[in-house]
Amino acid sequence: MIEIFEESISWEKLKINKENCSIEITRGSISRESEIFTIYVSLNFIVPYNDHLKIIKLIEDKVGASGKIRIEYEYNDIIQSKADIIKSYFPYLTERIFVRNSYIARTVQQDGIDFSDKFIKIPVVGAIASEELNGDVKKLIEKAFKEDVGIDIVIEFYNNGEIYEDKKRQVLDKDKKDRKESRSLTSETKARTSSVTAEKTKYGRGEAPVSGNILLGKRITKPISPLGSINKDSGETVVEGNVFKLESKDTKTGKKIVMMFITDENTSVYIKCFMSQTKWHDIKSNINIGSRVKVQGTAEYDSYERCVVLTARSIEKGKDEEGRRDDAEIKRVELHAHTKMSAMDGLSDPVEMINLAVSFGHSAVAVTDHGVVQAFPDCAKAASKSNIKIIYGLEGYLVEEITDSKGNIDYKTNRTNHIILLAKNQTGLKNLYKIVSISHLSYFYRKPRITRALLDKFREGIIVGGACEAGEIYQAFLKNKSDEEKMKIAERYDYFEIQPLCNNQFMVDNGIVDSVEDLKTINKEIIDKSKKNIVN
Repeated sequence: MIEIFEESISWEKLKINKENCSIEITRGSISRESEIFTIYVSLNFIVPYNDHLKIIKLIEDKVGASGKIRIEYEYNDIIQSKADIIKSYFPYLTERIFVRNSYIARTVQQDGIDFSDKFIKIPVVGAIASEELNGDVKKLIEKAFKEDVGIDIVIEFYNNGEIYEDKKRQVLDKDKKDRKESRSLTSETKARTSSVTAEKTKYGRGEAPVSGNILLGKRITKPISPLGSINKDSGETVVEGNVFKLESKDTKTGKKIVMMFITDENTSVYIKCFMSQTKWHDIKSNINIGSRVKVQGTAEYDSYERCVVLTARSIEKGKDEEGRRDDAEIKRVELHAHTKMSAMDGLSDPVEMINLAVSFGHSAVAVTDHGVVQAFPDCAKAASKSNIKIIYGLEGYLVEEITDSKGNIDYKTNRTNHIILLAKNQTGLKNLYKIVSISHLSYFYRKPRITRALLDKFREGIIVGGACEAGEIYQAFLKNKSDEEKMKIAERYDYFEIQPLCNNQFMVDNGIVDSVEDLKTINKEIIDKSKKNIVN
């Protein structure tokens, strides 16, 4: 994991000798409730914030835990200068303090912050805002600098509402200049302008109808930069990726602000551009979700969006990549699949997931979102247009039946294990709905929990599976429980689940098991035990 740190850090920007830097992973912990894994890292330097975000993304991709990784840094004998420490550490405070307070987020002007060895002056909009922020928030930031990096710093929030007057003057000056240029048009130019077709006059200045693959601006000839390399210092750049979100909003002038998000399956970039209504119609007509595009523009930090945004000047439609295929002679049936209805654990659109399974030639697919069944209607509608069978289910949270002094199950603090429930008929589907409803109404604590008694009461028509490594079957083998205990647990289930090794690679990376061979051994033992269970 240290290799990820070393490869992701922009050493050239740090202006310190890499050989003098130390990185040590001291420990790790996982929250039972949120399932967030926190990695504690000891450093003698401060990682650039953009590199910090890159490291988290790479770790999440490697272990397959999107949104579940957090890094906490412990600083010792920092080798950077005081000025570099102050400027480098401030973005972490922005994440910890500013983002949690929407009022601060709206008033602070990130691009106008003044750093020095003794002071950090932060512009905000409004005298009231500056007065309030110079109270508790000021103390929080000063305390963090003192405790985390050992620096005494004075924070000052000041009203910088004058910036709006400056922007207003800039707009007025530009408007005055535009009017002057307009009056200077020769009669010949005016004649040419008047001869433009009615269709073309619908476009804004500098715009033109779509020509070939050119959707906006001019043909792009510059080399393409990887999406992961884009930051606020990238400046003029060219990127390429697949569109996964496209939307717009109207301005007071009648134009459109177009917001497009593209991805290369590893990271994503936020693209923004301004255009006429007619041009927006062109864009919508030529770009769909999944379309491949090439974009040229300027990357910079957008204080309104509070992130790096690429302001586009040219957009080209690229050649769409060939979609995934399943060429296996014997098709599989997926029995464990999450849609975007699984909070923090699923991104797939229900309809797109079903359509993909259809394109693969699969005869059936199970929908097993975490604790919920909201995806069922969309999946049923998508399946009605094909011959694929939907297996309705969920991945539940089975709570251990440890009772308190009064004999009641303490469902709030007892450990939960993942469990797969599949409806095999109408009775099972009805019982599945009952389990979901009761788990939310009677046993909800951060997530809907299912007691063993509840499952037993409504088990008719339901197939029970062992789930992933968070299921009690896998945990029994992982913790090397006795054969008697394993068989007792196994008897509660209709089938065991074996996941691809890559899904459980995080256990090797985090030191839970020693190697991939250990994962293979556990899988073999589960398969062997399942065979014995079938025979018995």
